[in-house]
Amino acid sequence: MGNYEVPVPEHWLITDQSSVAFTMINTAPALRKDGNFQTPAVINIFPFRNRLVVSGGLDSWLSLKRKRLESEGVKSIEEKNFSIGGAEASCIGGSEMRDVILSGMKKVPGTDIISLECRSADDLSVLFVGEPSDLQPFYSFAAQIRRIQ
Repeated sequence: MGNYEVPVPEHWLITDQSSVAFTMINTAPALRKDGNFQTPAVINIFPFRNRLVVSGGLDSWLSLKRKRLESEGVKSIEEKNFSIGGAEASCIGGSEMRDVILSGMKKVPGTDIISLECRSADDLSVLFVGEPSDLQPFYSFAAQIRRIQ
């Protein structure tokens, strides 16, 4: 896709693809039996997002995202730094999606849904929504994305 080679893991389906992005969904999620609301993991990939123009690059972007999440009262902020396509990358997020779901409903089972936004130092952006148990497989997947030379 664009300047990147993106592996599609087994049991994942590309549900939407255009010239600027695509969406994948896990078609075989591990189901919990605790009665909580859960969602299959969904990943959106944008290989042509604008490069980070913020002074300070990735660190500044991460700091701004962290402050926004904290100001919105998002609990359990998740952060991770690693490499995507050979470029430095950072992910940040947390219970933001869960808080949106729960705020609009009076009677809803609990949920642990996590949403993350990841940016690389070049032009790749990846959005993730899923369960806490999906985080490590997501990071492993993201680390396999390769920039095409």
